[in-house]
Amino acid sequence: RKKESGKGRKFLYWLFGLVFYGLLLWFLYRLLQIPTDMTGKIGMEIILFVLSFLFLGIYVQSFTMISLKNALGVNPFLIIGWAISLTYHLILWLTSSMGLNNYYYYGGIIYSITLVYLTLLHFLSYFSFAKREYEHKRQELLDKKNRRVLEEEINSIKEQVIHLSSLVETTLPEEKEEEKESLCFKF
Repeated sequence: RKKESGKGRKFLYWLFGLVFYGLLLWFLYRLLQIPTDMTGKIGMEIILFVLSFLFLGIYVQSFTMISLKNALGVNPFLIIGWAISLTYHLILWLTSSMGLNNYYYYGGIIYSITLVYLTLLHFLSYFSFAKREYEHKRQELLDKKNRRVLEEEINSIKEQVIHLSSLVETTLPEEKEEEKESLCFKF
């Protein structure tokens, strides 16, 4: 049941993400207007180029700083994606004077937003993994502490039983050996 409910949650998570991303792209396509003059297009591509470079740097540095284990480390596909984004925006920046169609610019913006979205999903999955690992370690420490307390209680009970059995041995006469054995606990 647990695995089945986890699969359902993952499906809903991805479905929500895709619907959100689709709505975001639709709003961008409807509301975003590509500049018509060449200087506006060049400025937009410079900004997208710098943002791609910035996000690539932030992504690599953050995962080299926070990732102490191999689990969910740096994703090479995201690095390749950001490198492609850098190259794409550099090429559009250099060829903006050729009068390219606006769909190239929309494609670059959508590609960059897709990479930002995937990068954020990767960060969220890493932090979710780190939280689960922290909870697991905390539960292990709590179990270890409870086990130690129970062992101490068992040892104190053993000492009390041994003490009581020694008291019973001293109070019973020697001829009633059978009764003495029935009263003593054996460990």
